[in-house]
Amino acid sequence: IDVMDGSKRSAHSNAYFSGFGKSRRIAIFDTLVEEHSIDEIVSVVAHEVGHYKLKHIIQGTIIGILETGVMLFVFSTIMSDIDLFNVFGVSDLSVHAGLVFFSMLYAPVSMITSIISSIISRRNEFSADRYSYETTNNKDALISMLKGLAANNLSHLTPHPFKVFLSYSHPPVLARIKAQPGPGDPAFEKRQAERKAAAEARAARLAKQKAEKEERLAREAAEREARIEAQKEEERRIADEAVALLAAQKAARDAKYAARKARKGKKSRSR
Repeated sequence: IDVMDGSKRSAHSNAYFSGFGKSRRIAIFDTLVEEHSIDEIVSVVAHEVGHYKLKHIIQGTIIGILETGVMLFVFSTIMSDIDLFNVFGVSDLSVHAGLVFFSMLYAPVSMITSIISSIISRRNEFSADRYSYETTNNKDALISMLKGLAANNLSHLTPHPFKVFLSYSHPPVLARIKAQPGPGDPAFEKRQAERKAAAEARAARLAKQKAEKEERLAREAAEREARIEAQKEEERRIADEAVALLAAQKAARDAKYAARKARKGKKSRSR
């Protein structure tokens, strides 16, 4: 989480999520940190984390790539269509004229793609607000933060719905406040139950994995002890056999020595 020195450029407050993998960052304007409580800042951070958890970052990237692809396709089509140039009284293909034609003809397409992107963005904002509330369980802090942001940024509280439909990437503050779920809301209760069940299932899975790991470690330790004991037993057996062999060899040498000594004594008496 990084704090931006946004106050050097504007008095507006904002926060956003950016990046992928190790480059993921949540940037918070210093004006937001200075003018809001800790609970309100936590609700904003949870909102931005919600964008990541709900795959809005990936979704926005894909939409941006598609929009760029559509724009380049239209641009390529216009730049290579000699009939279009003839309609405007231009006999030859011209980059300069093509740019003018593209700026005029792409405007309706751009409006359509912009409206679609705005609809998706507003829906994602509602989803991130719900994630923030469900995560922090602090509806008052989230609503207070929304009101504070609207006041600091001089947002229009009651814009015309058609204006919202055409160009608003974020829903109006009042709409976001009214959309906040709470106890008694069937959808909210269902999500809470699902989150609780998922948490319990995860805890049970982790407990099972821990028990299996402990059992495996105990089994491996027992097998290791058994191998060590078997190795020691084998070493003792080999040692006993070596001692017995040495004793037998010594007994054989002693017997051989005694027999030779007896023969020498017998020869001496014969003389």
